[in-house]
Amino acid sequence: MRAGIQVKVMNNLEEFLEETRQTTPRVALVNLDATEGKLATLEGVAKKASCKVVGYYSHVNSGLADEARRIGISIVLSRRAFTHELEGILKQFCLA
Repeated sequence: MRAGIQVKVMNNLEEFLEETRQTTPRVALVNLDATEGKLATLEGVAKKASCKVVGYYSHVNSGLADEARRIGISIVLSRRAFTHELEGILKQFCLA
């Protein structure tokens, strides 16, 4: 990545959970819509003090926001807000 931030893309929730069992990223960006009704499985990752989890969701799935906050996801944003705030989020958590 241009800013010197290492990015690793996970293709599914299981792959993401396996990766976070082996390593602890500084920040994890999670498409909440893609959690396929398994959002609660992210609770363990969300509670790691050294990892900030940023979840984003489609406005038509706004119920995901409440559930994400309940399990401890650090920042929960609509997809539009996430797009607008992504650069600042990366600077805050990855370049600090």
